[in-house]
Amino acid sequence: MEKRKKEYFDHALDRAISRTRRILDDLKFIREMNREGKKDVVYKFTLLTAEDAEFLIRNTRELILSQKTPTGEEDVQRIIDATYPVEIGFNAEGWFGVRIPLLIPKKDNYSVKYLEKRLGPVLEEFWRVRPRFQLAPHDSVIVFRHIYSTHRPGWERCVPADSEIDCVIRLFFSHVFRKIFPIEFRHYHCCAIGEEECTEVYVMPATDLGKWISQETSVWSILPKGEKLYRTTAEAIKVQNEGASKASTATQ
Repeated sequence: MEKRKKEYFDHALDRAISRTRRILDDLKFIREMNREGKKDVVYKFTLLTAEDAEFLIRNTRELILSQKTPTGEEDVQRIIDATYPVEIGFNAEGWFGVRIPLLIPKKDNYSVKYLEKRLGPVLEEFWRVRPRFQLAPHDSVIVFRHIYSTHRPGWERCVPADSEIDCVIRLFFSHVFRKIFPIEFRHYHCCAIGEEECTEVYVMPATDLGKWISQETSVWSILPKGEKLYRTTAEAIKVQNEGASKASTATQ
């Protein structure tokens, strides 16, 4: 019987299998290094393994799309939405914000492109059906809050790569402010411990930054899961007023 000629699916499958084996070998090596207390080696190889895992995800998507089924692209998008959730809206202060999976210190182009592909369309769709954002860039500040799990060791709580921060800011300028990214623009970073790892990004008036800082919890306090984000500022303000009214009634 004549051997079937390899197709694109076969090559993609070979790449996925090869990468999976490499990831498994690296994880076993990381386990051994961790047992020996070699934290620097563990961290270095964990980053490399995470990068390989990202490429494995891309390989498996290729496997789905190469089969050219009618629902292939829709199914891939559904998986992406489930594994990379993006919450968007206004908090009770009326600040616009998003909540995305925790940004990590990676500097490869793929992670930035993936972030851009996931966050960009969400921002575009949100602001496509809403009035133009009223706050001018020079009157604003973008606040990043990186929330880490209590289970994550202190040495793993790293500042994200500049490339990922730059990507988020540029997406905000493109879809929220709808202006070119100015050099003098201000942004502020803080970290917290929470029940759920994520990165929160808010745009607020520069005059409100002091209010944000005063409301920040101690770095050792455990933040509950993220506050609710509302679809409109009117809804957010209504909820805030109702809360203030209840608090006033309770003190009477």
